[in-house]
Amino acid sequence: SRETFRPETARRAFSLGFSSEMEVLLMPGLTAHMQKHAPGVQLLAQPAQPDQVHGMLDDGVIDLGIGCFTVGVQRHRRELLFEQSLMCCFNPNLLDLPLPIDRKVYLEQRHALISQNASIRGCLDNALHAAGVELDVAMAAPEFLTVLATVMHAPVVATLPARIIRRYAPAMGLVSSPIPLQLSVAPVSMVWGAHSDRD
Repeated sequence: SRETFRPETARRAFSLGFSSEMEVLLMPGLTAHMQKHAPGVQLLAQPAQPDQVHGMLDDGVIDLGIGCFTVGVQRHRRELLFEQSLMCCFNPNLLDLPLPIDRKVYLEQRHALISQNASIRGCLDNALHAAGVELDVAMAAPEFLTVLATVMHAPVVATLPARIIRRYAPAMGLVSSPIPLQLSVAPVSMVWGAHSDRD
């Protein structure tokens, strides 16, 4: 852009592509911040899957992506925001499990996971394989709220990003525990197209 961006007077819409948990973690605070400092700016959140985000940037569907996204090709830029950690949670009225959950108990349970692809093990597939363990997965869904709602009603254990569990599990009557495995998951990054590098 040749014009200087002045957030306090700008009238512009930005399309942001998120993984499901990043949208709910970031949009409320970002919207509040923008209302105070850039009231003419509009924010449109859209789902962006890891295998689609770079195409969405190339096609101009989104201006920016935030999630567990890998490096694209030369025409893409990426900045690491933070590392992810995982926790698990369950409904204590449906499962009587000792806290913190140990490895044996964790592996004996049925599980609910996030999956944004065709795999029942979803985002954890590679991490579970690397750790040499199998989970008995009862259900998987692309939205974390679906997974948490399932845990409210079914005797299953959900493994989700720690930020999501800390924020939402207590409000839903769920108890949380560290997971008793060393699972390596992708960090959260911000990605954008090189064509907007100076925008």
